[in-house]
Amino acid sequence: MNIVQFVDRRLFKMGIVISAIMVLLAIVFLIIAKKYVAIKDYSSLSYTKIERKKLPVYGEVLAILFLTGILIFAFIPTWNRS
Repeated sequence: MNIVQFVDRRLFKMGIVISAIMVLLAIVFLIIAKKYVAIKDYSSLSYTKIERKKLPVYGEVLAILFLTGILIFAFIPTWNRS
């Protein structure tokens, strides 16, 4: 099966479903990778102590709103008016 086949109007919804599944799988694998990297001890790789800076609450809210907007925008189908 080829993704190009989903350009057809009858199969357009199937293309949206496959895209959504691929995005969800990418998010799941990124979360798994983050957990795996957190297990490792990389403190010996740097000569200076690295401090984590926590975002203020408004920074976290803005980051979440920005990323949510990008995800919503990514799922909006484009209609070709020809």
